[in-house]
Amino acid sequence: SETTMKILITGAAGFLASHLLKKFEEKDNLILHERNESLENLPEGISQVIHLGGTAGGNIKECIEDNVIFTLEILRVMEKVHIPQIIFPSAASIYGDTPEPATENTPPHPSAPYETTKLVAEEMIQHWVTKNRIRSAIILRFNNIYGLGSNHGMMASFIKQAREKASVS
Repeated sequence: SETTMKILITGAAGFLASHLLKKFEEKDNLILHERNESLENLPEGISQVIHLGGTAGGNIKECIEDNVIFTLEILRVMEKVHIPQIIFPSAASIYGDTPEPATENTPPHPSAPYETTKLVAEEMIQHWVTKNRIRSAIILRFNNIYGLGSNHGMMASFIKQAREKASVS
């Protein structure tokens, strides 16, 4: 019989997860983790973490706790219970303001706590893979995510300004 892959999704109550969960036909294999829940006593056989938990903005303390320390906790649990793969959404904003469109070879120049902590989390994940503490990682650098239910970020700000007939900047 075919074994069903179990997936741990952090940030299960967040914007990205709400849309991602709609794409899964079979939800019995998903373990949903919300903010402030313990990572202890996870079921056996998890093969992947989709790490959507974190803070998009906020003050430096929140960014460090939610984007760096929580990612470190996830990595430690993955190593301890042998979860081999993580998918991590980072941010294209880690490149900072660039005169040309950024590529994967563009050096990062984060300019705010959010971008800095996303870059630190990326580097921790890459270190865990390099040291064979987890098997693999997929790091995605999203840019200006917007969709139904979004209430923050550049696109949400533009739409709000346009609705209020304010200058869009």
